[in-house]
Amino acid sequence: MDATKVTPGVGTRAAVAELVPSSLDEATRTVEVVFATGHRVKRFSWDGPFFEELSLDPAHVRMGRLSSGRAPVLNSHNVYSPTAHVGVVERAWISNGEGRAVLRFARDDDESERVWNKVRQGILRSVSVGYSVHKAIQTEKGEGQPPVFRVVDWEPLEISPVAIPADPQSIIRSNPTHEGTRMTLPNEKTQHETPEEIRALERQRCGDITTLVRRAQLPETLAEQLINSGAALEAARAQVLEALVQRSEATPVNEYAPAHDYEIRGQRGAHGDFIEAASDALVMRAGITVKKPHAAAGDLHRTSVLEMARTALSRSGGKSAPELVGMRLIQRSMSTSDFPLLLENSIRKSIGAGYEEEPATFREWTSSDTVPDFRPVLRPVLSSVPELMPVSELGEYKSGPMSEAAATYRVSKYGVAIHLSWELLLNDDLGAWLRVQPGLGQVARRKEADLLYGLFAENGGAGPTMADGKALFHADHKNIAPVAGQLDATSLDSARLLLRRQTALGGGQLSAAPRFLICGPELEGAAERVLALGSRPQSAGLDSAQPTWVSSLVPIIENRLGGTAFYIASAPGKPVDGLVVARLAENEGGPYIEREDAFIRDATSWKCRHVVGVKALDFRSLVKVPITQ
Repeated sequence: MDATKVTPGVGTRAAVAELVPSSLDEATRTVEVVFATGHRVKRFSWDGPFFEELSLDPAHVRMGRLSSGRAPVLNSHNVYSPTAHVGVVERAWISNGEGRAVLRFARDDDESERVWNKVRQGILRSVSVGYSVHKAIQTEKGEGQPPVFRVVDWEPLEISPVAIPADPQSIIRSNPTHEGTRMTLPNEKTQHETPEEIRALERQRCGDITTLVRRAQLPETLAEQLINSGAALEAARAQVLEALVQRSEATPVNEYAPAHDYEIRGQRGAHGDFIEAASDALVMRAGITVKKPHAAAGDLHRTSVLEMARTALSRSGGKSAPELVGMRLIQRSMSTSDFPLLLENSIRKSIGAGYEEEPATFREWTSSDTVPDFRPVLRPVLSSVPELMPVSELGEYKSGPMSEAAATYRVSKYGVAIHLSWELLLNDDLGAWLRVQPGLGQVARRKEADLLYGLFAENGGAGPTMADGKALFHADHKNIAPVAGQLDATSLDSARLLLRRQTALGGGQLSAAPRFLICGPELEGAAERVLALGSRPQSAGLDSAQPTWVSSLVPIIENRLGGTAFYIASAPGKPVDGLVVARLAENEGGPYIEREDAFIRDATSWKCRHVVGVKALDFRSLVKVPITQ
């Protein structure tokens, strides 16, 4: 363990303190707390455990923010949700070796009311101070024991009521005449020490510890050990994190894995747990949803980007010198550690989230394909298989005319460059920068939609030219219904008939069934009405002529289509593939990210590349119905 654990750039941590709500003032909704006493607290990092002591010398504590009357009281250190802001720190000061403050809780607010009631009833008895470390010194070497660091320059930022205390000497103060003493609430013993209460709390402790160990994918025996030892939930979290670190360091790193390899799940060490947990933490801190975050991501939620860079530098095989701070730390970590991979993984996750969340109506009714490169792809038309012919006893099988009909298409490359300055990393503004990156995934998905629905506009609305030299919607293809006055049951029936009558190239009926109703927003109201009428029972006496099959259609409302026509389509591959969206293999999950370090400026650049192509494979899956204007 070196002093870099708590040198500048560490970011915020939490030191927890016990409270007794006997200084409550119901009229003002205030309570006085002792938020810090300098009690030694065991901390854990990716490089191992250490003890931390907060100096309460007034010269060592930056009280400006906390004593300004504007510092927040939060619910469990949730700095990202406005609803978690449950009050303010009215005033704060250092006295007799203790950090003290008066907290005021908001009125007419559901979240504040819940927290205030638990404090008032003596259910919620602990507070925790969130703070930033600016300077610390190692006071004990820790021969065979974790080293001890004394923080001699720190800044409290907020105070939160929490469930688990770590500093047993810090309390919510009693009335002024009992200053510094712990006062017992009336009936406290009977309220909180009944056998039923004890059993309920023990069941909750056991369940929380078991869930924690399972989420971290650690052996069940660890949960049993923690439960049998009587460990509190906070102590269990610390041991689980330590177990994750030991597992990570004990598993060898795949030395042949390239630094730009995205597939880091399942690997351990520098390319495994830390990268995944830290990148998930950064993405979630930016307000982006991660469906299955790493079990240790929550432990890094409040870790600054600079500390992540320092940890990555340490895990690369060399120790980061204490003098490496600020820009020098960023420069070294960007060149000799896995910190760029951490950033790249965070950007990839952010862009991927936007790609998945962006609405794309074409995904339901079109086929998807993956191609290995930029060369043209030749894809046979599914309806080209010949008919089966009769075979007499001992007769020969005749060769059927296999049609050579096929569609050729290729993918094209689209992209943009994005830049991340070192100043932004130094200022710990990565979260704000990541919040805009999902937009790249969204524009990639929109580019796919633009290309796909752009096919409908080709040849004056007749669609792209097919392999037979005719447009997608052509009289010879028998997929243009008579012009209709409106989108109704009659026009849908005529379109369904054309779709049903389509024949295969090799002969025989395809019997394609209509599955999707595709139209622009101008026809959305008509589509809703005709679908709704089709779903009503005829016994209701409402338009008994309305066909019930219409209610099985899935409406696809697409802004890129106009109000001059609507379309019906069969399901992809049933029996033929109509339109296809093809992507390069690297773009299956969204745009591909590739890093490049700039030499003439302090920045890292990424190429955001998306390779995609669209093609109308077979006209037999679509029918167009023109609408009179």
